[in-house]
Amino acid sequence: MKIFMAFRNVDMNEGNGPLVPDLAFEDKRDAEAYIDSQPGVQGRRFKWSTLPHGGHDWEVHEIDVIESKMWMRSYADVAAQLGPRSIDC
Repeated sequence: MKIFMAFRNVDMNEGNGPLVPDLAFEDKRDAEAYIDSQPGVQGRRFKWSTLPHGGHDWEVHEIDVIESKMWMRSYADVAAQLGPRSIDC
């Protein structure tokens, strides 16, 4: 399964921040329409989906979602399956 994640620059004042996830979409066109409707750094407006790498204000990334039932297991079940291990902190 694929999703399309909209990422935004965390620092909308100077644009020095990293990109962080904002919203996930099932359709790429919906994700692009969303980022194109959002203001960028210092409130500037642009069609972000047309820029390579979104101009570092907004971007859409395609993400493969791996379906797994592992999350339903308890930590104890996973630890028992892995066996004894030493963890150096």
